[in-house]
Amino acid sequence: MKKIVFIAGIHGVGKTTFCKKIQEDVAIKHYSCSSLIKANSEYIETSKAIDKAERNQLVLIEALNQISDKKLLLDGHFCLIDKSNSVLRLKDSVFESLNLSAVVVLTCDVKTIHSRLKERDGATFDIELLQQLQDAELEMAIRISSKLNIQLIHYHSGEPLKKITAFISTL
Repeated sequence: MKKIVFIAGIHGVGKTTFCKKIQEDVAIKHYSCSSLIKANSEYIETSKAIDKAERNQLVLIEALNQISDKKLLLDGHFCLIDKSNSVLRLKDSVFESLNLSAVVVLTCDVKTIHSRLKERDGATFDIELLQQLQDAELEMAIRISSKLNIQLIHYHSGEPLKKITAFISTL
């Protein structure tokens, strides 16, 4: 059975950078949920606001089933922003289907996230909505990891990675 560590966090929190740093110390592949969805569907991202979340999650589950790696980092989200600029919590069943081994949820100061998104994407959501999204992401990480009875690690941007790399090495 695959060992999948779900690296969760909102857009701009630093999931890709975090995964690259983990890979410096641990031999583990890294996949992005959005890249897997894009590579296995006609999905084209035109904004961070989502309108077909359920269909995308089904594509993700199927794409992940095609990966042969026995141990991997999978970065993605528990929550997204929908077309009406509201927080959209993805269904628990999606995460149950992924057979996760652990969750690492990343958080960061939302003003920093706001700046990163503006620099990276040229646009962003307002700070209040980003805070709501990050709060919901953390709540979902706690709920899903408890429901699945798996390890949850909360990592705040800038903390040392030693405990996390040690944990991932033992999987």
